[in-house]
Amino acid sequence: MKSSARSALLSCLAVLAFASVAHAAPFSVLWFDATPEYSGQAPNAYRQEMADSLTATPGNVFVATYVDGMAAGSLAAALGVGAYDVVVLDATGSTFNAADIAALRAFYEAGNQNLLFDGSLYIRNINFSAQTDYPGPASAMDNFTRNEVHELATRGGGIFFGTDHNCCQAGINQLIAGILPGAQFSGIAAPNTQGTVYGTQLLASIDPVAPLDLLNHWSTEGSQGIPPSGTFTDVLGNSRTLYTQVDFPLIGTNQRFPFVTTSWEPGQGTIIITDPDPPDPQDPGTVPAPGAALLFVTGMLAVVARRRRG
Repeated sequence: MKSSARSALLSCLAVLAFASVAHAAPFSVLWFDATPEYSGQAPNAYRQEMADSLTATPGNVFVATYVDGMAAGSLAAALGVGAYDVVVLDATGSTFNAADIAALRAFYEAGNQNLLFDGSLYIRNINFSAQTDYPGPASAMDNFTRNEVHELATRGGGIFFGTDHNCCQAGINQLIAGILPGAQFSGIAAPNTQGTVYGTQLLASIDPVAPLDLLNHWSTEGSQGIPPSGTFTDVLGNSRTLYTQVDFPLIGTNQRFPFVTTSWEPGQGTIIITDPDPPDPQDPGTVPAPGAALLFVTGMLAVVARRRRG
């Protein structure tokens, strides 16, 4: 079967699978934009495009509210006037105050306690290359975003912490500390062809995503943030473990660094990041055959510098 036909079939299967367990009403999502425009590299319109795409998900799955939140206190104000299932913190700026931290903590304490950490959210839609133009290669980044938010929502609601590498993590880490002390984004991640996706939750929750398309996006810019992983104690005194959903090795070592982490365990099976095919949404334990690494388009990993941030 041709790749395009197979992708279309898998998308249809995913829609049918989701329809059988559809939420009675759309999940309410706050997309809180605390990312500066960086001289036009990350315009507010680009950040809002991602929020609007959630609302446009077929099946009346999400209703997303976009808020431009560069002023301190904006998060508290937004959470004070709406009821949300998921809060997406699209944050590479340091714009939060005590009221913001308290409001997010109250959201968490109210039961929205599923957590997702992704240090690649900044590059998901920026003026940098064709690969960072939303919705991304084969709509991969749009579909991946929908899957991430859907996993948070269907598990009972929660918070999506999204940022970039260590140039820009102060604000998001401030918010994390108010909920999960000791858990912090750090460093610079460098995606490569030896990456692994654990299970298919983030690859097929709603829309199937080919791992290779994710890699082609992530590696074109080549420097994202490393999310926290391990076990921490939250503000309620509960032990919370952050599990790795995607990771990559440090080249030349036996160490691996997390790339996306969550407060729930990943599904069964492992998938190589260079697999060119989306997983079968009807088989969450599928482990695609190896060998697809030869299909990776070289040159994506050579990016050293960014056109951004003075």
